[in-house]
Amino acid sequence: MKSNKNIHVFILVITILLFFSCKKYLDMDIIDKGRKPVVNALLIADSVPYIKVYQSTHILDNSQSSLITNAEVLLTSNLQNTYTLPYSSVSQQYINPSINVHEGDKIKLNINTSIGNAETEVVIPSNISIFNIDTFPYYDHSGYQHGIEIKLSFKDPAQSKDYYILYTLNGPNVSTTSYEGNDPAIEEMSNRLFIDDLTFNGKQKNISLVFYNNFDMYSSNMLYICLMHVDENYYKYAYSVYKQQETGNSPFSEPVIVYNNIKNGYGIGGAANIFKDSIDISSILNRKKINLK
Repeated sequence: MKSNKNIHVFILVITILLFFSCKKYLDMDIIDKGRKPVVNALLIADSVPYIKVYQSTHILDNSQSSLITNAEVLLTSNLQNTYTLPYSSVSQQYINPSINVHEGDKIKLNINTSIGNAETEVVIPSNISIFNIDTFPYYDHSGYQHGIEIKLSFKDPAQSKDYYILYTLNGPNVSTTSYEGNDPAIEEMSNRLFIDDLTFNGKQKNISLVFYNNFDMYSSNMLYICLMHVDENYYKYAYSVYKQQETGNSPFSEPVIVYNNIKNGYGIGGAANIFKDSIDISSILNRKKINLK
């Protein structure tokens, strides 16, 4: 028995020594390549364009990026008209209320700052309408009403690669949804459906959403369905941002790099066309179940 005890102690000591011998400390000298403009621009069809510009930080700097308020921001539409977007201290962004961007516009942004000049180009997507919305009370197997189900349809354009972000609003907040399906072209993250037309290019797309009694009825009786037809740049950016948030600091997850399409800088220049429709939630929740014989 004493011999076995000595063996166990010996194995424990060796294991501890091996564990500590595997730890290594690397003295890394991360090169500071200087500051660059960070641009945040999502141009939405039939809306006033607005842009935020920040100064990048070093990778080891824990402070937040500071706003750049003295940049020259130029917007060129369809290679013809160039507009200046002045800085607004109220909204803390560059905005020109006298202009709108529209479906099909090709927009070039030039952002000139004391730390460098950045640029990007986008094309405003077309409007894709949800042409059919059906709503039903949602019951579990015991017949108890669990919430509501919404079935919707839209038509995807042919001969082009298209991207969508579908979400719902109940009052000011994004509502929690449950996607019912296993389509490889759809992924749910942060209560939003990220959709590409990989499996339905040029065809009608049908989607079913279930809401499990999670509405803030005191906030609003109206549920808003929002379908964003976005360009590839914004789709990849938003997807990577939400993917990074879901991954968090887990040591078992692959690191997610946030997508960037700003030349000579960082950030996103994206475009979207948003279709929005509303549903009266109370009228659905007040329906009576009908038993068919």
